[in-house]
Amino acid sequence: MVSTSDASASFTEALDDGLAKLVASLYEVPERFLPLLRREERRRRHRAIIGFGVAALSVAVLTSAIAIWGLIQRADAVSALKSALASRAQMSVRLSGEELQKKDPESALATALAGVDTRNMTEKDRAVITDSVTAIANSMANETFAGALRAHTDAVLKVFLGPGGRAAITVGADHKAILWNAESGLTLRPIRSVQLAESVFAVAQNKGLIAWGSRGGQVHFWNSSAPESSAGPFDLGETARMLAFSENGTLIAAIGTTGKLVVWDVTNNNSVWAAPNPIPAATMITFGTVCDCLIIGTLSGDLFVKPFGEMDSKMVYGASGKITNGSFGRNRQFLFTTDDGGLWLTSAPLWPAPVKIGQSDGSITGFAIAHNGRLAVTTSLGGVVQFWDVAKQAESKKFKPRLNTALTSVTFSSLGNAIALGYGDGAIAIWDIADAGADATETLVLTGHSRSVLDLSFSDDGASLASASLDNTVRLWQLQTAQRPTMKRAHRGAAFHANRRAEYISLLAVCPTRECRFGWSRYWIRVDPSTWKNNPRR
Repeated sequence: MVSTSDASASFTEALDDGLAKLVASLYEVPERFLPLLRREERRRRHRAIIGFGVAALSVAVLTSAIAIWGLIQRADAVSALKSALASRAQMSVRLSGEELQKKDPESALATALAGVDTRNMTEKDRAVITDSVTAIANSMANETFAGALRAHTDAVLKVFLGPGGRAAITVGADHKAILWNAESGLTLRPIRSVQLAESVFAVAQNKGLIAWGSRGGQVHFWNSSAPESSAGPFDLGETARMLAFSENGTLIAAIGTTGKLVVWDVTNNNSVWAAPNPIPAATMITFGTVCDCLIIGTLSGDLFVKPFGEMDSKMVYGASGKITNGSFGRNRQFLFTTDDGGLWLTSAPLWPAPVKIGQSDGSITGFAIAHNGRLAVTTSLGGVVQFWDVAKQAESKKFKPRLNTALTSVTFSSLGNAIALGYGDGAIAIWDIADAGADATETLVLTGHSRSVLDLSFSDDGASLASASLDNTVRLWQLQTAQRPTMKRAHRGAAFHANRRAEYISLLAVCPTRECRFGWSRYWIRVDPSTWKNNPRR
């Protein structure tokens, strides 16, 4: 049986033999040259096949090269398109920020979303964007969040908000102090900064002046508004452990690691006073705001008072525990806290033995005195807020805003009618305390920080608030934009009927005391139900 390959080979040989004989007969080639002729014919055919193969391979290579070049060009085009879309989105965000500064949140949101609008987006999708603009803009119109300051690489320890909230100074655990400013209606931006040598620092807010110590024993100064006019350093002789500016920022007190105490005149660059003996147990230092004096707290609870202009210093004994904080209230009264939760009071210029006016529920984490000096507030690790009447030397209010949440900071507004509370979970609450005879009322809860709030600062007009956090950021809040609910606390029982009309809201309630209150949004009156019998329309 003959195979297919053998048959093909026989056919090829027969065809070659026939072609050779045909060529030999046409050109009268002798028969003895026929084998040579057949061999040349095979070579010619092989060369042709090889030529065709090479040409086909060249075409394939060229086609592949063109395809690869096309793919590269397509990838470059896609990359360029993505870059263009990213640039478009970034530009939309910038334009959106400008619109937001113009107090037009709807236009700001529409501008931002325009950066994601593409040709292949359906009309249905565009309608959703339009609806989102309307819905979110309504929410943004009442939003209090005004921006986040993100230039620190570690926790922000202190924040000082300038007049009208148009400037700020921040100091972080990254040993950096930053001046922020707002120009042409924009949000606060970092203007300049300085690297502190150590974590011990003091800030004279009214002058924008910052001081810090170095390991070489020098105390350095930085004028954030005009760095070139900063005062030169002075030599304390040892590493500073505590620093404090006087209220007007002209004097600074420095205590070194061995307790060496020096008071320095920043303006004239000379020493004002140096303690004859070290105070190694010092835990707190502050200048008097109502007396020309320096007050230093100690580990044992004693106060060291140095009146300037007098030769003798004074020691005030009687408090227990380490003194942690202190400030002046009304009538030259000096209030200070101790690490055992005590709140104590003494006064200048006689400095009698301190009186313990109250005990905090747990370790005190925050302490502040209202600008009029009549009210003080403390917060505790257990989440308790306590108000103290300085004149009566007694607790006036006490409440626990949230369960199982530590309070970490507190401050009064400039008008003294509200306080801001910072929580361990990053939340902030504004409480209205304007009515001395009523309970404090929570009016706003601000969320955004992811970790504990370490410091709070109101602007001088009370319209803005800055919060510093362990999450490395400072957040700004515009309190005047919030629409706060109006609450009428008229009853000691539950209200059971309310009615709204075009010009007023009426309310009727039944109380356990049989005394009800009825009224409308402009006027509220007290009504005795027993009088309704003969006058049902009253």
